[in-house]
Amino acid sequence: MPVIGTGTFYPSPVFNVPRQYAYNFATHTDWTLESHVDNVFVFNDFTLYNDRIFITLRASFWPWTSNSYLMQTIVVEAYYHALPSTTPIPLPFTLTWLPSNALHQATVRLTHTAFSSSYQYFTLPPVDEPYWQS
Repeated sequence: MPVIGTGTFYPSPVFNVPRQYAYNFATHTDWTLESHVDNVFVFNDFTLYNDRIFITLRASFWPWTSNSYLMQTIVVEAYYHALPSTTPIPLPFTLTWLPSNALHQATVRLTHTAFSSSYQYFTLPPVDEPYWQS
């Protein structure tokens, strides 16, 4: 059974994120990446706390697609372990859609209020073949 904290979504939980335009997934720089395999991320936060953070994105959101996804369906797991315990604790989070602008390409950003406002970016897989056939 997935473990997920309470999510807050901007602009709204039922906003459709156009995956074909999403370029990045972003999280706090306070979180050190331990492992990343496709849509599953594991971070360590040994600076402020002694936690291991687990984030799983919807598997169908990770590869490029022309589909759109409701914001409330993109994150399927968000929890942490307060080490040395391995009991999953739901991680409350905020998921924000940031359209492209002069500073960055379109980004889905996952944040938590206890951490810094500087971010690390992970590039989502791009289209792997010409989408529009000539």
